[in-house]
Amino acid sequence: MIKIMPKTVLLLFFIIHGFFSCALSGAEEPLLQRGDRVWEYVVDRGFKGSAALKISNDRDGNIYVVGYDYNPKQGSGKNRLGTQWYVQKLSPNGKPLWSEPYTSNPTDGDDIPYAVAIDSNDTNYLYVAGFQYGGSQWRVEKIRTEDSILKPSERLVWSYVSDAPMKPTFAAGATGMAFDPQGYLYVVGRDGGGEQGEWRIEKLRTTNKSFDKPLDRRVWAYTYDPSSVMNHTACGGEMALGVAFDPRGYIYVGGFKAWGPEHGSSNTGDWVILKMITDHDPNEIYKDRRVIPKIEIEPPFQESNGEKVYKNGSNAAPWDMVYDQKGFLYVSGHSSDGELNLDHPLDRALKENMNPQLLGSIRVLKITTEDMKIVWKYVYRPAGHSSSIVAAGIALDPSGDGSLFLGGYLNGGRNWLVQKVDAFSTKLLGQYVNTPNTGQNEVMSMAFDPRSEASYAGGYDSRKSNPGRIRIEKVKWILSEKK
Repeated sequence: MIKIMPKTVLLLFFIIHGFFSCALSGAEEPLLQRGDRVWEYVVDRGFKGSAALKISNDRDGNIYVVGYDYNPKQGSGKNRLGTQWYVQKLSPNGKPLWSEPYTSNPTDGDDIPYAVAIDSNDTNYLYVAGFQYGGSQWRVEKIRTEDSILKPSERLVWSYVSDAPMKPTFAAGATGMAFDPQGYLYVVGRDGGGEQGEWRIEKLRTTNKSFDKPLDRRVWAYTYDPSSVMNHTACGGEMALGVAFDPRGYIYVGGFKAWGPEHGSSNTGDWVILKMITDHDPNEIYKDRRVIPKIEIEPPFQESNGEKVYKNGSNAAPWDMVYDQKGFLYVSGHSSDGELNLDHPLDRALKENMNPQLLGSIRVLKITTEDMKIVWKYVYRPAGHSSSIVAAGIALDPSGDGSLFLGGYLNGGRNWLVQKVDAFSTKLLGQYVNTPNTGQNEVMSMAFDPRSEASYAGGYDSRKSNPGRIRIEKVKWILSEKK
């Protein structure tokens, strides 16, 4: 991974993205489709590295790239390296539409965006959210997307900084966002309060109107401690990572719940997925009644001397989610669901040389939102892999095809990975693997364009002499040739 962050931001980066070694992949079964790259967009912003962390596309097929680079004029403070927000708009052909990218660096600390949402009422507006000031505050910005704007400074409509509690050692920031066509924005992330941090969800007004008091933009705020564990050992605490909007009046929030010290692990534990009502009652802020039945998935465990021994699964956590307007929710991430196939020589060798608890895998859930029940679970772990197999992003083909597009990485982040999966049967339809550079090559986010029937993957690649380049790829899926 890119290991050039100051301590507070680095903490979040490791929580979300993980960094573990794994073995080489074994041979895969023949697939029905293959992914062919149509174009790639690569930006070397220099300085100390850069990365795309989130992408999204509008109804015209334009792609918005959200990530970070380094501002050499910043970073003068102690432990400050000067990351700044980076936003660029690409055409469906992968060409930059803005003469200059939009950058935001409100502090002399470290500012990193993790979330993006497009205004479905007016695509002239975009919302970006993340961390500012060394990862100790969360920030949301509304910016203009018109191509005719020449000065990046003229794009900013408003900015909002939450009053989430801050602690010197605990990061507080936004990591996920969803737009409500009624004119609201749902932002989720991490609150620096609690024993070691907790989830935070906020509902914001998106109007261009300015407020005398900046916090008046907020409709309500809600904090949630999924574990109520004191002195838990998770890396940096607990966090909400993804959110999806349901027009029936709900949002779905996914994140992780920390284990207690009795589990003896420094990694995250259970997946937690909440269903929440979105109505507004100013007298009910912070009340638990907002949470409707939830899903909690305990990590796999083994029995040892009558006790549960948990597989820690490389920081098991749900990273991303998408709602399909038909009542289903799809959640992607990573876990320790993988099982050894001892009929395969690579897995037999793996068993002899590894801790059996460290068996990471991709995990995707399909959930019925009416009653929050799991329909199916998709698990992917190639033979010979032990950990760092991640589905960081997920996108859905809304047509009758019913395909999911997963983006992530294999082999400890050395192989860029995109998969096409049947949303009905969980069958792996196609796979695209790329190793564009000699260092880390990781997909962080996915999007799908129904007009061109192509998927987009956004992330970064790196090598020793260059700590990171922004990378976006467009991939078309075609039938494989019969052998």
